Amino acid sequence: MPKGRDLKSKLKHYSHNSPQQQHTHNRRTGDSSSTTSTDTSLVTERLAQLRIEQLRAEKNRQQRLLQQQQQQGILGQVLLGQNDQDEAITSCIPSSTTTPSRSTSSLSGSSHYYSPRVAGPAPPPSWTRRAVVRRPPAANRPFSETTTTSAAAASSSSSSSLREQCAYLATDIVLQQPSVVSTLSMATKQLVLNRLGLRLTDAILPYFRDEHYSQLFLHSAPISFSAFVRCFWRIEPLSPAEAIQGHDDDAMGEAKEDLAEDWEEQEERRDNLDGDVGDVVRYTYDPSLDWALEPIIQLLKQPVDQDHILTTPLSMKLITLDVSFIPLPACAAHLIAATLPQLTNLSVAGCFATDPGLANVLARRMKQLRRWDIGYHGWLDLTSIGTIDWKRDLLHLQWLGVAMCGRDFNGGQEMAESIHQHRRQQQLRITTTSSST
Repeated sequence: MPKGRDLKSKLKHYSHNSPQQQHTHNRRTGDSSSTTSTDTSLVTERLAQLRIEQLRAEKNRQQRLLQQQQQQGILGQVLLGQNDQDEAITSCIPSSTTTPSRSTSSLSGSSHYYSPRVAGPAPPPSWTRRAVVRRPPAANRPFSETTTTSAAAASSSSSSSLREQCAYLATDIVLQQPSVVSTLSMATKQLVLNRLGLRLTDAILPYFRDEHYSQLFLHSAPISFSAFVRCFWRIEPLSPAEAIQGHDDDAMGEAKEDLAEDWEEQEERRDNLDGDVGDVVRYTYDPSLDWALEPIIQLLKQPVDQDHILTTPLSMKLITLDVSFIPLPACAAHLIAATLPQLTNLSVAGCFATDPGLANVLARRMKQLRRWDIGYHGWLDLTSIGTIDWKRDLLHLQWLGVAMCGRDFNGGQEMAESIHQHRRQQQLRITTTSSST
């Protein structure tokens, strides 16, 4: 009996706990099944993301190849199936795990050579090549790259503009009060002197004396030759000892000129002459040889039968001299050739009435001339220009003006053809008409 009673009690206990155990078992079974379904969905999402990354990498590669073809100048064709790939990317994303795409601005800002239409991160560096970075033009460069050049150009233009404005204002004041010239700087004096032009007179010219001008434009100025010489040239007597030394130096200089037959000696002479630029040229006047300069000595009120030294402050820096259409005597050519041998630009158009060998004098002694205007002379013809030794003289001449020359003022073309037999047109450009410059 006790044994049967124990069986009944166990049966009651089992029947009482079985629903609760069944419920617990069912709950555990349901959790496992839900966990399994969740893991399956995660795997599906991961596969979809991998497909997206693969398609994105393929699209980036195609875009990169297309851009490389465009950089090499080959017109690439638009890749087919662009829309199909975009639809494939969209269809691979499940509705429950739709990944929000990045904004166009963020993609374009991250890398300038990837298409902004593709979402997602950029491919790894091993899949890409470094883009060729070309330097932008000067107009589009950053300010830091062009600060130095632009600042230098601006300062130069502003300074020149300021000087021109000062010269423009000072010109009218100088015409009324010439004494104010002494208060102007050398650069302003030069600009004012060049701007006076036809308003320059013998009374105003002396106020501009004793200056180291680099350019002197006196084109058509109504001044006399005597005022011009007294303003810029000086003379001083020479002692007997200095006269002997000067004659020896002149003889040696002429001997060196005669011996310079090859181009190496000519270049050496040119270098020596260039080295003398910056020092005042002291020309020794010898009455037995420099008879052509006697009018200059008389003009400066010195005896013509004694040795003298001619100097001018213009020989320090002057490289451009324009005295066109100012009536000059023949001795002016000898004076310019003797005291201003460093000139590179000389304009004496319409200055001389006759030709006592002036073309040959200037050509023989002006070794540094690059531009020479000797037009508007009726006496200048083939005979006058033929006295120039083009193999020895004017070796650095690049431009020659012979407009309105000859008896009929049409001999420029004939002279140009004769000169081009000795100098090629690429070496020497000759202007035969007044319209050309």
